[in-house]
Amino acid sequence: MPTSPNAAGLGEYGNIPISLYTGLPNISIPLWNLKGREIDFDVSLSYRASGVKVEDNASWVGMGWSLNAGGVITRVIRDKPDFQNGLQSRPILPLPASNLMRYDTIQYYSYMKGVVDMEPDVFNYNFNGKSGSFVFDRSGVARFNQFDDLKIRYERSVNVPGHGWYGQFIITTGNGTVYKFNERETSSQSEEPSSWFLTTITSASGREVFNLVYENEQFGYHTAERHSIYTSLGTGAGTIRPWDNAETVIHGKRLKEINTNTLGKIVFVPQTQARKDLGTYAYALKDIEIYTSQNEMVKKFRFETEDIETSIRFPLNNPTYGNAEYINWRLYLKSVTELSANEALSKPPYIFTYFDRDANGKDLLPHRVSFAQDHWGYYNGKNSNGSLTPAYHGPFGYNYQTGEHDPQFDAFLPICSVNDYLENYDYSYAGLTGDRSSSFPSMRAGTIKSIHYPTGGLTEFDFEAHYGRFESQDVTIKYSGIVGGLRVKSITSLSPCNEILSKKEYEYAEGGLTHFPKYRTYTYNNGLGEPNGSQPGVMQICTNNPNGDPYIDKHLYVTINPGSFTFPGATKGSSIGYNIVREVEVGNGSTTYTYTSPLSHPDEHNSTNLTYIFRDPFYQNYIVERELLFSSNLSYPYFPMKDNDWKRGLLINKDSRDLYGKILTSEAYEYTMEELGNVPALAILEQRRELDFYYALYKVPYGWCRLDKKTITNFDKQQSIGQQQVYTYNYEPLHKYKIKESLVSSKGDTMSTTYTYPFNYSIAPYTYMTDRHILTPVIETKQFKNETELSSIFTVYKDWLGDQTVFAPEIIKTKFKENGTPEARVRYHELNADGGILSVSKENGIKTSYIWDNRSLRPTAEVKNANPEDIAYTSFEVDGFGNWQYNNASIVIDSARTGQRSFSLSSNYSVSKSGLNVTKGYIITYWSKAGAYQVNGSTANPLYTINGWTLYEHKISGASSCTVTGSGLIDELRLHPENSTMQTFSYHPLYGINSTCDEANRVTTFEYDVLGRLIIVKDNSGNITKRIAYNYADTATINCNQQLIYNSEKSRSFTKSNCLIGQTGETIRYTVSAKTFSSYIPGEADARAQSIIDTYGQSYVNNIGTCKYYNDDQSGNYTAVGCPEGFNATTVYVSSPANVYESAISKEDANIRARYFAQSYANERGCVPGSVTIIGSNSNAIPNFKVKLTNLQNNVVYEYDLIAATLATIPPGPYTINIYNPYNTSTVYNFSADGLTMSGTSATFVSVNLSTFNVTVSIEQ
Repeated sequence: MPTSPNAAGLGEYGNIPISLYTGLPNISIPLWNLKGREIDFDVSLSYRASGVKVEDNASWVGMGWSLNAGGVITRVIRDKPDFQNGLQSRPILPLPASNLMRYDTIQYYSYMKGVVDMEPDVFNYNFNGKSGSFVFDRSGVARFNQFDDLKIRYERSVNVPGHGWYGQFIITTGNGTVYKFNERETSSQSEEPSSWFLTTITSASGREVFNLVYENEQFGYHTAERHSIYTSLGTGAGTIRPWDNAETVIHGKRLKEINTNTLGKIVFVPQTQARKDLGTYAYALKDIEIYTSQNEMVKKFRFETEDIETSIRFPLNNPTYGNAEYINWRLYLKSVTELSANEALSKPPYIFTYFDRDANGKDLLPHRVSFAQDHWGYYNGKNSNGSLTPAYHGPFGYNYQTGEHDPQFDAFLPICSVNDYLENYDYSYAGLTGDRSSSFPSMRAGTIKSIHYPTGGLTEFDFEAHYGRFESQDVTIKYSGIVGGLRVKSITSLSPCNEILSKKEYEYAEGGLTHFPKYRTYTYNNGLGEPNGSQPGVMQICTNNPNGDPYIDKHLYVTINPGSFTFPGATKGSSIGYNIVREVEVGNGSTTYTYTSPLSHPDEHNSTNLTYIFRDPFYQNYIVERELLFSSNLSYPYFPMKDNDWKRGLLINKDSRDLYGKILTSEAYEYTMEELGNVPALAILEQRRELDFYYALYKVPYGWCRLDKKTITNFDKQQSIGQQQVYTYNYEPLHKYKIKESLVSSKGDTMSTTYTYPFNYSIAPYTYMTDRHILTPVIETKQFKNETELSSIFTVYKDWLGDQTVFAPEIIKTKFKENGTPEARVRYHELNADGGILSVSKENGIKTSYIWDNRSLRPTAEVKNANPEDIAYTSFEVDGFGNWQYNNASIVIDSARTGQRSFSLSSNYSVSKSGLNVTKGYIITYWSKAGAYQVNGSTANPLYTINGWTLYEHKISGASSCTVTGSGLIDELRLHPENSTMQTFSYHPLYGINSTCDEANRVTTFEYDVLGRLIIVKDNSGNITKRIAYNYADTATINCNQQLIYNSEKSRSFTKSNCLIGQTGETIRYTVSAKTFSSYIPGEADARAQSIIDTYGQSYVNNIGTCKYYNDDQSGNYTAVGCPEGFNATTVYVSSPANVYESAISKEDANIRARYFAQSYANERGCVPGSVTIIGSNSNAIPNFKVKLTNLQNNVVYEYDLIAATLATIPPGPYTINIYNPYNTSTVYNFSADGLTMSGTSATFVSVNLSTFNVTVSIEQ
């Protein structure tokens, strides 16, 4: 089912950890961070630089870009949608052992196919830094392709008639945070949800909640025509199946708002004008607005998108697409600008450019229904393509006379027994015109070219085509060459004046493809016309049907499709992965990365082959069952391969070298790849009238790759190992958490740390934490040296509120030495309802108490040597009362000593605190603009005055409460016991600290501009101690008038010169690519490039090149050995020149390789038949022609009449063959002898080596 561009973009990133393994750079733009008490949520842009496919639809932030501001679960439906009839509708597997019971079971499941869901859907998730894929087993347990410690359940909520239960996904991460996905997206092709969007994030305590609000968005799009062709083999008639060209309509969701109960909200504002690149009502993103918790907008991010017209347009008012003008447009992101709320101030924008626009600014990509697509959907410049069906002119099937065949038909041959009747299926079809080959730079069109940053710098990207290979395991599908999609070639950073600051280049080994498309398949027709979609059965292919029995009437078809019949495999979201990638930082060495890839861990065939099972209609207990000797992965109905992507993309080695090529450090990684299990699936194909079936079991594996060992080796200047560190890791089996980490130093000592977690304990509160999936807190760590325990730290957790919501440390215990006694070191005395620490101390030490803002996000006061009930503080900001009681109605804005607000005391408005200890004395301080105020009748002590504000101090004792009264403005009101000290803080709701007031009531003030940037710091007296100006460099503000000159490409070949005697050094070309250096001085950039080559080239090749031994000349006469029966051994001269074969062992080993080649050549060419049979061919019965064969070794002559018959048997060897008419005819004929041809009145073939059993000599009119 199709998904919206927004969901597809998020879904892609849910399956793609960006890395050099897939050749993709990490391109991201951070926008905003919502960091609450327990939830941390980023909003950012990400770009996927793999290239733009012809039919790609842009997300609402532009082609290739994804807005990471939420989350999504997408799915691929297999068989029927999961949840339609409940997971319990899955068949119980494995199948019975008895073939009779197995047949009955297969027949039942086939009959129940409309009800029973026999294959699990595949779900992909992406949210808040978590991504991956999973399936549900029959019990409803999520099984991850690569293990992830998430708790996932599907909660049914709405029963839709005809479709079953719709509901929401609930995912709990390892820290107990709960994510709910409850906004569903559908399409015109199916009312089944294709995507579920993130709607709620709830912290582990349940006290912090982020809500994501969506609005509906409906739009449509078209794809290119996809007509399949089917034809009966041998008839030559091809039929084009009609294609449903109806517009796909997405009933999608557009993110409207993220609101929180702690941090304010983010609002997403769409453009007011609809996009040109999608049908109906889709809108691009215009603004992201940031609000405080008081609903005050503080800034926004402006998105400038542009609709770009294609240079190759599709004509309108056509019968296929009507007036769908939008297929001629694409949406691109042009810039992103950070602005103040009122737009009075802004930073310079991020500006993006893209490859391949024409002189009029039009996109060189064609319209979005173009047939100019390669195998992977990227533009290949083949604008004359008449369809998407690849050109293939046969042969189809198998011709048993000529041996010509389609390799993809070979899979059917083993099912025919020796005595079966073999039918010739030979057919060629010339109506296919699609060229699906890949082409560069065509595939680059529309891809990002550069990013201009607000700071003035510029990053330029250069890309090249993927190159890789694929070979299937059981059907001959092979490919090696250019692959659709892009990999990064270089990344260059430039100054505002385009001076090159740094450049990185990337080199790749041959990549491994996960799949190659299969466009044709073979189907069986039971004589009723259309192929019924099933494969030919054993009887239908092999058995003759002299009686015309309709049950065994064979009629084989080939079906040719514009799309692949096989499942498209992937590796980390790409069709290709690289096992070796070298990153060269020009002028600063290189790093080589080695990964696991499809070359080392290809997808595998599932455990069973396709099986044919048949019940005789007359003998009901007679079951015929035959396993076809090919995998169902490459035959109808094309079950998915065993997905091994969880084993791929793992870094296994990282080597860093300097400019000289000397190795500096090496990192080696060792893993265990454990397949934890699999989810079985069953596919059944009814062949004919409930009599025979095809079935196959396949498995969806789930596994876990764990890092067992990491070795870091540092090398000295002599390239010897200087220092080595070996890390080893152990894990617990359930949640796969690390329980031990060990380091073996170069001195041989083993330093180890062990870890325990809540699930390791069977007592409260740890059992409660485990039940809530709060698994990540480390409870105890122990340090060891070799086997001796050095120390340990144990954190005692507590269920602070008694309702299993707030779990936090109560005591931290430490122990030194193996037999020591654990001692309490830190004790938490009290927490508030949100988990904020109210009081903490070292064991038996003085308490430090805290006052928090009203959302428990930030501490507003820290008081040493006091209990929480004995302190109070307020600056009258919006962040809480701070243990004081007062009426907010009397707060005054924009007149304050600290922060932004103060309080107006009057006869109606006072400030008070209750619950004081009558046995204690307290200090009350405040800043006043109207003299001293009354505090329980105590004396006011003025301390000093600043900017009209005077600091007063009062001392009270013997009171259970405190009340401040008077008339005037008051700010920074503090209360604490006499023998304690207090420091306080005020905050801007989003930007950070506004002010601090230390123990002596000295105030430091921080001021921000409207973009949230710190601009001024003031001391207690209001003097400016720091001023920060933000000046962004660009060509308008700096002098860029000089002409910048770049170097041209420089290269030179060097031969490794430090090999041993007898070895030959490898020759390597050392290159400095163009535009690596820049200068304003003519010739200087070229000189710098040449200097790099001259200085480092030879040393580099000496360090990384190889030394090899090469063979001497081994040419000579070799006599064939091991000739088969009926052949004679002869001596053959074989040329095996010097320096062809190499060895890393010795010269003699290289010579052995050369002699082995020569002997193999002699064995192949020197074994000749004991006799050669001459077969005459004269289909037109042309009279009087003779054939004369003269043996050039002994001059023996053999002469025969050239008739259509076996002429003679003669010895093998070199011959001159003359075909002539002794009566001198003037007619021109076509002659051939042993595959050689000639036209004329006669023919003479000189020095023909007759070395096969049968040699044909022919004449034709």
